Amino acid sequence: MPTTPVQPHVLLVSTPFQSHVNPLMRLGRRLAAKGVLVTFTTALRAGIRLDEVSGVDGFRVERLRGGDLWEVDDPRFVDAGDMARHLSAAGPAALEALIRREAQAGRPVTCVVANAFVPWALPVAADMGLPRAMLWIQSCALLSVYYHYLHALAPFPEADDASGSLAIPGLPDLAIDELRPLLIYTSSQDMWRQMLVTDLGSIREKVSWVLVNTFDALEQETISALSEHVPVIPVGPLLESETSEADGCIAWLDAQPPRSVVLVAFGSLVKTGDEETAEIAEGLASTERPFLWVLRDENRALLSKDTFTAATSCGRGMVVAWCRQARSDAS
Repeated sequence: MPTTPVQPHVLLVSTPFQSHVNPLMRLGRRLAAKGVLVTFTTALRAGIRLDEVSGVDGFRVERLRGGDLWEVDDPRFVDAGDMARHLSAAGPAALEALIRREAQAGRPVTCVVANAFVPWALPVAADMGLPRAMLWIQSCALLSVYYHYLHALAPFPEADDASGSLAIPGLPDLAIDELRPLLIYTSSQDMWRQMLVTDLGSIREKVSWVLVNTFDALEQETISALSEHVPVIPVGPLLESETSEADGCIAWLDAQPPRSVVLVAFGSLVKTGDEETAEIAEGLASTERPFLWVLRDENRALLSKDTFTAATSCGRGMVVAWCRQARSDAS
């Protein structure tokens, strides 16, 4: 008897930072729209929003759980370094268990896609015999710089070389000042640098495809040059497709004069102390310009009532716990 073909089922594995979650979920929406079953997973923590999945057939979310993984509201998630070390230790067993649960439920995973800084995910998929891909959420240019560095394909200048520059195929010449902020010049003990080395150091052996958040018309020369070394597939731009406004920011921004608003947003990773947060509030109040301040709840709790009132009583500012930053930037 003929066997029933298995429906393609892509498992997306993200590091629990909102800026990594969003593009991976947008890739999932596109795959689901083409009839692929998609399951998204991450170690959910407080503050991570999964709005991209709502109303999409064939797109599921399964929280990475079990074993020693922390619960969503565990306060230890607040420290990014502690979180990353914890996931490196507890994540592999939880991911393997999830893949086995999906198979037992009649939804066997047929491919795993992980974004960068989840260095433990792809080895789990490899050990289970599954095809693998990485989603690189930044530009192909940055991927090419890191790849050429890690594989010694270009003579990178020393960090203290004031006149140093770098030539990489497919890119304009890069000055040392453009290179210094990158992870390649941080300490070899830096955890994020170590993760990058793990992700990209043996990428040709780890994955069949490197999906990049770009498109040919934007980085055609870079894509072409890097494709000689890495199986690059441009899948961008991975922009949000939402047209609804759940946070109220856009209507407020539209009511302000063009190019007049100060936007303050530090994402889900940066922590500000009580003095820093108070100084930001005082600074915004003193600008006498309209401002949109994305202030996470834990940072808002650091402000005294008087300081918060002083910053917002002028009527020029809007303070929210979260907003769709891509759309607020465009506005």
